[in-house]
Amino acid sequence: MSKYWWRWGAYRKELNRALVGLKRYIFVPNLSPHLLAAFITADVVTGAPHNVVAFPTMGPFAVLQSRIHEIWARFFSSTLEDRLRYAPSDCFETFPFPAGYESDAALEAAAQTYYDHRAALMVAANEGMTKTYNRFHDPEERGAVIETLRDLHGEMDRAVLHAYGWDDLAAELRPEFLTEESENDHTYQNRYFWPAEARDRVLARLLALNADCHAAEVAEGRAPAGQAQARDPENEDSEPQLGLS
Repeated sequence: MSKYWWRWGAYRKELNRALVGLKRYIFVPNLSPHLLAAFITADVVTGAPHNVVAFPTMGPFAVLQSRIHEIWARFFSSTLEDRLRYAPSDCFETFPFPAGYESDAALEAAAQTYYDHRAALMVAANEGMTKTYNRFHDPEERGAVIETLRDLHGEMDRAVLHAYGWDDLAAELRPEFLTEESENDHTYQNRYFWPAEARDRVLARLLALNADCHAAEVAEGRAPAGQAQARDPENEDSEPQLGLS
């Protein structure tokens, strides 16, 4: 990841250098009810507090739009009402990406199919991403195009899990419509997502991978020793102290 930059607002010069030569890059809104990622072309000007990441390929998009990354983002980010506040320092810089994600053919294929279907759906319905994902999470919405989007999202998630080598999770995890009765965490209520036990399994593996990455950076002299990686999901009283991954 060293050749790519994630920057916003105050780092405009570094961002501009990172974007030189790229025809497109990924945009993630700072505040949204849903975790959203989309490509924008190089001629589009964005401003703070929204976020752009200089990834031009589909593999990184697959990871950033996946439920795997959303679990991490929602665990470490703050919220405003029911909206996710995506802060790069909290949920991007510490996130442990799978090895080879920038050139993984399976990730590329799953993400491209998902992205193309989502784009066509939005154009046909004349709707933006927020309304599209409101429909995605609505159990009353049973139209074929939304059902296909849900299926393709599941396929993309499985491709991401396989990229991590977590084939068991790819085979076992299936989303469901979470309600106030079935889900205690309000940030996941009324969403089509994995239930709490499944999310905890994913988060535990991400935290372990984050710790391994940090240990490797300490050994290489690229990070200071003695930093705890993150709070344990089984111990919500502990404070997150993150090393970069």
